[in-house]
Amino acid sequence: MKNAACFVALVGLCALACLPQVRAAAAQEAPRWTTESVLKMMDKSASDFHSLTADIEHIKYTDVVKDTSTET
Repeated sequence: MKNAACFVALVGLCALACLPQVRAAAAQEAPRWTTESVLKMMDKSASDFHSLTADIEHIKYTDVVKDTSTET
């Protein structure tokens, strides 16, 4: 049991030692998402957006009376 606890502690320390490197790599790859940048992307995409269609099915189930209604 003592060996298992030592092993877990060693793995935890190794993970903590690697954490700054993982954060640095993630920061380099991930874009900075701000409210303004997202709104600018939406404005840019809106000029090409003309219409939208979808097939939607709404299923409503009432457990008390065991009733199911479906709308499409």
